[in-house]
Amino acid sequence: MLSLFRSSRFTVAFLIALYLLLTHATALFGLAMPDATETSKGSTMLYRALFGHIEQPFYSALAAYMLVFIQAIMVNILADRYRLLGERNWLPGMAYALVASSLPEFLFLSPALVAATFITISLMRIFSAYKLPKAAAALFDAGFWIVAASLFYPPAAWLIPAAYIGLSIVRSFKAGEQILFLIGLIVPYFLAWVVCFWLDLGSVFRAEQWNGLWGFYHFSPDLSGTTLYKWGILAVLLLIVLFNFAGISGRKSIDLQKFNAVFNAFLVMGFLSVFFQNDPSRTHFQLINAPVGIFLALSLFGMRNRGLAEAFHFIILLVILAVQLSCLS
Repeated sequence: MLSLFRSSRFTVAFLIALYLLLTHATALFGLAMPDATETSKGSTMLYRALFGHIEQPFYSALAAYMLVFIQAIMVNILADRYRLLGERNWLPGMAYALVASSLPEFLFLSPALVAATFITISLMRIFSAYKLPKAAAALFDAGFWIVAASLFYPPAAWLIPAAYIGLSIVRSFKAGEQILFLIGLIVPYFLAWVVCFWLDLGSVFRAEQWNGLWGFYHFSPDLSGTTLYKWGILAVLLLIVLFNFAGISGRKSIDLQKFNAVFNAFLVMGFLSVFFQNDPSRTHFQLINAPVGIFLALSLFGMRNRGLAEAFHFIILLVILAVQLSCLS
């Protein structure tokens, strides 16, 4: 199957859509129902205003399907533009589609899934600032889109330090440039607060953004089989990232090492942000779909034995589908 995505032809995008249809089938065909306690956590006024009317499971699943497809295309464009795999192909888009469908909670629309779109845009703008003499727009946009993500899902704001570190990695990031980045962070919050203040919702806006951002992790283990399977998938994906990072650090060019370091900054902050949530949902991990998808693609692409890569991919896909089927309502 992986050989189908090793091509750089544009028509392979339709295969991504079919691949997503497979991984989202249980939700799209009504076999699985959304867990409201998971998919609604972290919602804000902006999210409810734009997406609150999407209540029926089918439309929620369809919206998630379309959003993940768009995100997969964006991630593939990012990988191709900066030659993250050394050559153009559709493995990054396929890997992103797999990661973004890895848990049953990921198959329906959620604030974190919407926020993931803007995080990918921020990553694209951070990368575009590399070796660019005048990067004012990119620096402003990198901060702007991270904060835009937090307006839909407040915990996304924990990735602001990752964006700052990322910009520091790809360029010298002088004081004047840091001010542009800071302005990019302030503008979305200011505009959102002005609108909410005009609607007499300023206090609600402040409460949602602050309370949704900060909390203390409360450990309450659920040892049911299905839950263990779900956390097991996340653990496997994390191990893939760790092993991949160990393998690529020494054999990539300086440019690619810098780009991988940016991804790792987002991964670390995304992971640490879990501990600043009182009761984090598994959808929270969608904030780091892009770097995990890229690293999975690097792992599959880097395997010299293509048969082994095919088997590795098939096992991951099979486990994900098995967990989805085990959660059917």
